[in-house]
Amino acid sequence: MASSQRNARKRSTWSIVFYFLVLFVGIMLVKGARAENQQSLTIHGDDARELVLGIQLGSSYSRVGIMRSGKFEMITDDQGGRVMPSWAAFAGGERLVGEAVDTQSASNPHRSVFDIRHFIGRQPSDSFKVEEAEHVLTLEANSAIILSKLKENADRYLSQPVENAVIAVPAYYNDAQRASIKNAGSIAGLDVLRVINEPTAAALAYGLDGTDKPEFQIVPFGYADYGQERNVLVYDLGASTLDVSIVTIEEGVFEIRSTAGDKQLGGNDFNNLLIKHLAEKYNKDNNVDDAQDTRTMDTLSLVVEKAKLLLSFRGSTLIETRSFSETLTRAHFEVLNDDLFNKTLEPIKQALENAKMKRTDIDDVVLSGGSTHIPKVQQMLEEYFDGKKVHKSINPEEVVAMGAAVQGSFLANSHAHEGCTLSFNDVVKLSLVVESTDGCTIPVVKRGANLPTRKIQTLSTTSNNQSTFSIKVFEGERPKTENNHKLAEFHLAIPPAPRGIAQIEVTLELDLNNNIKVSALDLDSRKSESIIILNSGRVSDEKYVLGALEQAEEWEDEDRVVRASCQSRRRLEDYVYDLKRQIRDFKGPGGRIGEDREMLISAVEETEHWLDEMAASAGAEDFDAQTQKLFDVVDSVVVDAESPRWWQWSIWWCW
Repeated sequence: MASSQRNARKRSTWSIVFYFLVLFVGIMLVKGARAENQQSLTIHGDDARELVLGIQLGSSYSRVGIMRSGKFEMITDDQGGRVMPSWAAFAGGERLVGEAVDTQSASNPHRSVFDIRHFIGRQPSDSFKVEEAEHVLTLEANSAIILSKLKENADRYLSQPVENAVIAVPAYYNDAQRASIKNAGSIAGLDVLRVINEPTAAALAYGLDGTDKPEFQIVPFGYADYGQERNVLVYDLGASTLDVSIVTIEEGVFEIRSTAGDKQLGGNDFNNLLIKHLAEKYNKDNNVDDAQDTRTMDTLSLVVEKAKLLLSFRGSTLIETRSFSETLTRAHFEVLNDDLFNKTLEPIKQALENAKMKRTDIDDVVLSGGSTHIPKVQQMLEEYFDGKKVHKSINPEEVVAMGAAVQGSFLANSHAHEGCTLSFNDVVKLSLVVESTDGCTIPVVKRGANLPTRKIQTLSTTSNNQSTFSIKVFEGERPKTENNHKLAEFHLAIPPAPRGIAQIEVTLELDLNNNIKVSALDLDSRKSESIIILNSGRVSDEKYVLGALEQAEEWEDEDRVVRASCQSRRRLEDYVYDLKRQIRDFKGPGGRIGEDREMLISAVEETEHWLDEMAASAGAEDFDAQTQKLFDVVDSVVVDAESPRWWQWSIWWCW
């Protein structure tokens, strides 16, 4: 009995202990769950603030992606589509964007807008009227329509509004075009944190991708050899354009070394040749002419695009419409477009030439643009670069959006990437020069110089008692300023003095946005003036740059003669002016130089007189002869028997 009572008390005690233990564990689990829930909410809140959209605003198609938890996600529309046509239209008072435009463009062509990216960067006041509709749009407003739709898709996909974005644009875009894109983003409700170059974005994407492990290193959390310099050629063949860029990457610094391209060459051109071939064959076989039948051509256009895509993955495909059926092989497609394929290599050669590189200097080739899916394109690139690997593991159509999203992640989560640095450097696209009195150019900043940069050139007066000094700045590659583009002109007040005595230090400073600060300083009086030349006010877009380079190449032989004459004249003038300053400053033994000084003054004045009378018609040999003549006079002068031949030393210094 006593034993059973003791056992009962023990069971009761253990029951109480067990009850409190369960209660304690339950309380701790509830607290833990609450804490975990609070932590997850906090993390989610941080992520919401740090989400940044990566946008590719393409000529034909646009895409938007995002980095979440270290992984890239391509944002889809409500139909699951990963790409949106860069089209806008107005129909029945309704604004249409993307695929909705494609379905009505045939019946509504004059109220539909395509390829707006080619017009970006014109004056903000520029506008266009959509025919038969009460809409007058600025170019920025139309771009904003497309960006707004991309943002709408992103907000729906992420179930929360996202305002921050990084937008990728062509490398040749100037400051005005980039500013226009930022303004369009603002209109669309986006805070554009950065506008980056498309080739830079493509390279960035491969720096993060875990599937390909490329040789080159972009960021420290990627792969090895972070400090090794690599030259990456980005080949971007889209639907309507071809862009080639060379990017040099070292320790997180991206430098666009050169760009080239063809704005009239893309995947649509392959389609058009194939459509033309099929239409001609159909007409010949059926003795008809349906070439002007819009509906027939639209149908053919759709099936040809599909056939081209299929030929990237198989050897042949059937092109079939209600009118005819034709089997097309990949080999036949390549033969039909052989000239176009070869034409795509020309911008590569131009980009290498602009960067002063050989094909062997390229370490990696990165593909971008939907038309790079074509096997023939990939084969040609591998052969051209002697078997180097062509990076294509990331979808070429999405690589730019991915890279923009990577950059956005860096900007929003800089605390998570301590020790990492990313810098994007551009280059000077055309040389910057100042004008000499004879209209020749005096180079200050050479084409291809990395931004930012700062260069100094010292000039002198060419007239006696000159009270103002004019600084005229040009961009271009020709030796005469009349054949280059004038950027600015301003004047510096200086104390009157004999010509050649005053020294004016002209400084050109270019920032990362290619804005130019021009400063002029009189080294004697210390008076100075400066101006700012904004990149937005210049015309150095891709078309102008290419035109200027082509013109310089066309006149290369004639310009070589002119340049030699300008350089020889400047050497003579510099020699004369330096000599005048030394004569003025040198006192000699006993405070006087005597007859030797008079001989030198006479020789200098004689040379100045020759310059006044003969320089306009003289050539390089004439200037060199005058320089040698003056040198001989200086070389013959000795101050006295005991003194060193100081004039000879000075002239070697001048020379």
